[in-house]
Amino acid sequence: MFYIKDYDTDSNHRVLPLDSLLFHRAARFVIDGETSFHVHGENGLRFDIEYFHNNKARAEGTPVPPEIFLYPSYLYYDEADEEKLDFYIVEEFDCISFKSVSEYSIVLASIFLKYTDKSIYCSDDRIRWFIDDSRLFIGEPEASDSKVLHVVDEFQDILLGQNGNILDPIALFHNVFFKQWMTARPWKDIKYLELTVPKAEGIGSLLSAFTRVSNCLMNWGIKVFLRNSTSRYSDRMLARMFNIDMAPEDSDESNTIYINSYQAILSIKQIQNSPGFIPRSMFREEFLSELEEYREAVMGDKKVLGVLIRGTDYVALNMNGFFRQSGVDELAPRIDKALSEENYDLIFLATEDQDVLEAMRKRYGKKLIAVAQERHRVKEFESLAVPVIYELERKQRSAKDYEDALEDTTENYFYAIYMLSCCHSLIASGINSGFAMAVSLNEGRYKSVYPTTFH
Repeated sequence: MFYIKDYDTDSNHRVLPLDSLLFHRAARFVIDGETSFHVHGENGLRFDIEYFHNNKARAEGTPVPPEIFLYPSYLYYDEADEEKLDFYIVEEFDCISFKSVSEYSIVLASIFLKYTDKSIYCSDDRIRWFIDDSRLFIGEPEASDSKVLHVVDEFQDILLGQNGNILDPIALFHNVFFKQWMTARPWKDIKYLELTVPKAEGIGSLLSAFTRVSNCLMNWGIKVFLRNSTSRYSDRMLARMFNIDMAPEDSDESNTIYINSYQAILSIKQIQNSPGFIPRSMFREEFLSELEEYREAVMGDKKVLGVLIRGTDYVALNMNGFFRQSGVDELAPRIDKALSEENYDLIFLATEDQDVLEAMRKRYGKKLIAVAQERHRVKEFESLAVPVIYELERKQRSAKDYEDALEDTTENYFYAIYMLSCCHSLIASGINSGFAMAVSLNEGRYKSVYPTTFH
């Protein structure tokens, strides 16, 4: 994105004219390494524009590591390609208010004025250097108007935030132009999308993301499939456990979108708002039969309270806000209340954290049951200086041992999730993919669920 700067008389930048092609013209030189330009307009108007990559522009002071590819560079885009502009993200608002002037606020304001009935506000009157329209107002909208999308300078992202009516210009631009990032071909020609998943993503996150993307893109008649060998889970294992499509025979470059940035596609609000519950139909019937056989042997007809407590990397990363997870001490009063009110025979605990398991066993004794599986402690992450379970397990095992153990640990994970889904009620430490999957497999049979806010 180009930022508007004061004119630097001490610099000898390339001079560009102020016209409708300014940012497109400058982008051609960015490819060759230039980042700053003088701009000359009519009546002696002079200013500079400076380019920052969309990731670098937000790296300092944001919760996203700068090495993660969150947004494309968008050096190429077409404001006139209406077929591949998307206005879902602004549909609920009456007006859009921009805090400052930049390439993206100028471009977005222009297309909103052209293609929608939204009113546009900007606190910086320099936007009139670029736009002259009766629906463009300098200043801020009335405070009483609740249907305002505020576009601010600070990082406000779809993927990590739940801010509703606050976004930064890069996130908003991506949500309007994402179809142009996905493909240069006409949108009507697209039949498939191939999704690549990072090796660090767990199986729950993989399945949930696949479901969200599939549910969203089916609205355009686009079928989603996983790239071969895309995740840390083998294609053979995925095929044995799940009904997940791989590449169709007629998929090729003429009809397929290839997505390599997992974070960028999940930063699209339409995808975030699409249902992420993993349907029972995604599981192979043979695998479901194995899970049910285990449940019958362990739980039988007993009345069981399901408890899911995520620890380890969630604690090591000090997750806050939407992703915060409660510990044993915080959840215990809620668990105790449920036990006293419903007279449960057992508590089934799902956790990957050995400290959590020991604390729960100390508190609830023989009433507690859990799947036998490998678990970790928070101190392991600290001692090996790794942030997530995937990296911890890779460090603790050789490559061959890791691959050999992965299928077993994944099966154990699903045994635990399936057991949770068969419990009478569910208490979880917070929002996470395991919680969403248990609720989905339960299909509305829980008497009560905590927490209650999720999708």
